[in-house]
Amino acid sequence: NDLDAAILKDDLISDNLKSDILDEVRAGYGYIVFDNNSNVGCLTVAENLDAHNYFIQETSERVLLSRKSLINTYENMSLENAFKQVQRERCGMIYSSAQHLQKLIKGLDNAKTSYNLAPEWYSSKDIRNKQEELDNDEKTNSQDKLLKQREYEEQKELEALANEQARAEAQAI
Repeated sequence: NDLDAAILKDDLISDNLKSDILDEVRAGYGYIVFDNNSNVGCLTVAENLDAHNYFIQETSERVLLSRKSLINTYENMSLENAFKQVQRERCGMIYSSAQHLQKLIKGLDNAKTSYNLAPEWYSSKDIRNKQEELDNDEKTNSQDKLLKQREYEEQKELEALANEQARAEAQAI
């Protein structure tokens, strides 16, 4: 059926992705999911966090397909700490760069830790473009707020001026 075909396709993509990561021919970002009870997602990225968080949120439903419980907290940490947290079952997923994922996969395989490399992959360009979009949205929102604040202040000044004129005219009568 369609679900079995989709699962098979995802497995094939994940297998190819794993080979590419281990062979150092894949750049970008992805994530590994663990079927444990942790509700914490571990991130090992240092920059463009808003863009990474955007993509992580986009994948939350797919992550849930590989787990019994939802991941609702995300923590940024070193690669070494993320690996330790997985061993203690305190990370339900790790989102990281290809270089970090390569080290993680090797370590997880050596430790015989069960994991699922997700088929989603985000290029550095995807991350940069999304970060620029988010930054521009924030800049636009800030400019809109500033413009509304100026309009409000101008309106207050006009009201104050009108009140002064009304008082002056009332006194003149």
